[in-house]
Amino acid sequence: MSKDQSQSPGEETFLEKLALRLLVFPGDPRVSKPRLFLGKIPENFPIDVPIPAESRVLGTLARSEAHSEIILESDLKPDEVAAFYREHLTAHGWNEQEDEMRHHVGGFVHSGFGPHNHIVFCQSSTNAALTLRLMQLEGTATDIRLDITLSSESNPCNQQKRPRHRVHHSHRNLLPPLVPPAGAQQRGGGGGGGDTEWHSNATLKTDLPLDVLARHYSEQLRKGGWIQNGEGASGPLAWHTWKFTDEDQEPWHGLFFILQKPEKEGEYVLYARVEWDGPESNTHAFSWLAITKSTNSSTPLRDS
Repeated sequence: MSKDQSQSPGEETFLEKLALRLLVFPGDPRVSKPRLFLGKIPENFPIDVPIPAESRVLGTLARSEAHSEIILESDLKPDEVAAFYREHLTAHGWNEQEDEMRHHVGGFVHSGFGPHNHIVFCQSSTNAALTLRLMQLEGTATDIRLDITLSSESNPCNQQKRPRHRVHHSHRNLLPPLVPPAGAQQRGGGGGGGDTEWHSNATLKTDLPLDVLARHYSEQLRKGGWIQNGEGASGPLAWHTWKFTDEDQEPWHGLFFILQKPEKEGEYVLYARVEWDGPESNTHAFSWLAITKSTNSSTPLRDS
């Protein structure tokens, strides 16, 4: 059949069955008579779903009467979409659930998984949950996914009633989440540590210059409660040093640096480290910075 010929009813049925099989796992306990709605939200949907300006409904996957996922595409940025839903849903009786991982997991964040990527809203009057997931697509579009649960089963709002376990502060939660600039591709390379130190590293692809990138990450560390006490740049390298006092009034010091890869324009290596500054800590970890500061090639970063 040529591309300009319309599909027969039988082919449409097979396409719908194939799409549902690809989207829905047969063993998913949320699934009961799943249906697809192309380009729309089902009529008489029990929840008033707001649609941001400059956004389009691509379709709805109804896994069952109680579990649906609505997919939209928007010309707005992820933080603008998040602000829209926070304002609208809060005004209509929804409460944002605290995201423990946002407070306890720090370091470099993989592109697309910034602080607005996963937000859960709860409506106590109906026991409904709305999970907002955002992903910056290539170009300027934002992928919006609204996962709506109307029953107590698989309901993320029930997690609020569970006892919360405190993650010990000596790990990576001392580093704030470090997200890339808009349009940049950040890939986490890993991290690790122990009771007295933690480090995180990543790679970055962007057209932005070194000094702009250094200030971008500096601002995030500052918002995380860190106090900058040193900075410099030398050729392809820019760095900051920091100090911090945790909730138990224990002193810590930190290091951030960004290095442009040799002969690879627009590619950078990122590294952040936090280390306990107690009497038994190894204060030699940052001794090379003192040497860097004293060299003629090291110059302070200045705003352009």
